[in-house]
Amino acid sequence: MLWRQLSHKNVLPLLGVIVTGDPESETLSLLSPWAESGTVTRYLKRSIRKGEDPDRLGIVADVLAYMHSHDPPMVHADIHPGNILIDEKPETFVTDFGFSRFSGSFTTTGNNRAKGIPAYWAPELWKETGRWKPSVEADVYAFGCLCFEIYTLKAPWSGLSNYYIEKRVAAGERPERPLEAIPDAVWDIIESCWQDDPKDRMSMKNAWIRLKALHDTSRGRLEQ
Repeated sequence: MLWRQLSHKNVLPLLGVIVTGDPESETLSLLSPWAESGTVTRYLKRSIRKGEDPDRLGIVADVLAYMHSHDPPMVHADIHPGNILIDEKPETFVTDFGFSRFSGSFTTTGNNRAKGIPAYWAPELWKETGRWKPSVEADVYAFGCLCFEIYTLKAPWSGLSNYYIEKRVAAGERPERPLEAIPDAVWDIIESCWQDDPKDRMSMKNAWIRLKALHDTSRGRLEQ
């Protein structure tokens, strides 16, 4: 299992696998440590802070950059707020690598479509039929969606059915930028992640560098 091969301080470790059900209909559950504060969106909704420090997004970008740096690259394939957890400290962790694959590997899915959260699917994933091929570039697109949701606390395409999400993404549309919720520098990162052509999307290493610079700047202002 790819999860066991990961070694990063912000990757929640895999403790084991629980098998339940009959032999003909077994269900596998992946066991990892408990995160006291829950998902990142749950934590932020309960927080008294009105703005989000880009450091949390920078941590996710760092984990993805670490995965993508392998040869062949490792792909998370299911980035969304439910898989970004906060412990009691509160430290940020990436979890649930059940869909993770090495880039270039094909996976046949029961519904002939990518798995995960459809609102986070890159345009190319909507076009696939029969064979799901997770990619580094699709991770980058999903990261842009994660940035959007962490700053707005609303899912991309909130309120739309999968049918209309597919229609809009296929037409080259993206969620509209909400007024004041997302800083210019973060919106620039989101727009780069959301490019229609996968080759035009920024790398996660560059996203991490830019978010780290934003974090350092905001921390400097707080210390003045």
